[in-house]
Amino acid sequence: MPIRGKAITESRVVSVIFGTVDGGGVLTADAMPIDAFKAAMGKVELVEAAYAKNPAAVSDLTAVSTFITGALPFQGYAFNVTTVMATGVYTFDFVEVRPNATNDIS
Repeated sequence: MPIRGKAITESRVVSVIFGTVDGGGVLTADAMPIDAFKAAMGKVELVEAAYAKNPAAVSDLTAVSTFITGALPFQGYAFNVTTVMATGVYTFDFVEVRPNATNDIS
């Protein structure tokens, strides 16, 4: 039976790090809202789906500033994101909670 939809991305093993890793490999964990963790994992799922479809189209990232929205409509989360797609390693360095100015409340 063929694998369909999201199941294809859920078979790949990935590592997701929340925090900063220094030159000596020491991790300093980030404290952040639970919604920020969920939002970051949702982004991993989206990137993995794109990688499963066409690995050559997904580039590695190095400390790229990213704003990710979660379940809360009026705030989002700023991260610096580093990825190594070949090995499936994602590092999310939490920066701050920011207002989500793109939501129209009228």
